[in-house]
Amino acid sequence: MSQADVAQELVRFGIETGQSHISNIEQGAKLPSVPLLVALAQMFDVSTDYLLGLSDRPRPARIAYASVPGQEVDQLAQLLSLLSEEQRKALLSVAEAYAYRNLVRRLLDQVEAIGGVAALEETLRSLDSSLAPSRDDARGDTA
Repeated sequence: MSQADVAQELVRFGIETGQSHISNIEQGAKLPSVPLLVALAQMFDVSTDYLLGLSDRPRPARIAYASVPGQEVDQLAQLLSLLSEEQRKALLSVAEAYAYRNLVRRLLDQVEAIGGVAALEETLRSLDSSLAPSRDDARGDTA
């Protein structure tokens, strides 16, 4: 897909950006804004982690609901219906904390894989200095 095609397709997602901005992102000279990153992931049917190089898998692993017996799903739904709104919010909070902890663990594994915190800090300093002149573009402004 050409840069012109990508720019035209992004309009469908409510993102207007120039071909030069897309080229700069492809070359690693600029980072995409969050809305642009999400739109690109949707366009190419891949995860944002994959686009950012945090995963080798184009799509996240899906939970195989078919492998959970229907009776267990029904029992879980029945138990959840017995909880008050406050209890459901507390359960959701615990689940989110668990998911966050797993995310942090995966990020720490990634940091270790690239050589530790010192290597990550150097990479971030390098990115920061290379992006300093173009902070407007990093916020999603068109080039």
